[in-house]
Amino acid sequence: MHLWGAVVTYVVEKGKILEDEKQVLRQHLSESEPKQLEETVFVAKFKKCYDPKKMRFVFCTAQQVDLVGSFLLFQVSPLAV
Repeated sequence: MHLWGAVVTYVVEKGKILEDEKQVLRQHLSESEPKQLEETVFVAKFKKCYDPKKMRFVFCTAQQVDLVGSFLLFQVSPLAV
């Protein structure tokens, strides 16, 4: 769950998203501790790709976190991590 928090923090700090979206992500971080995230974020991990310069971010969340997941999906997917 620490990875999920790190990715959300990265998107808030460096992502090209609207201020309203950043506010949703900040609220998500402030309301969620790692133990609470275990109930809503089932999987969050990076996996290797064929291109050694890139990684794939894989996550699976409960429905109440879909909005946060959609913000991450469009921010992390074009990045070479």
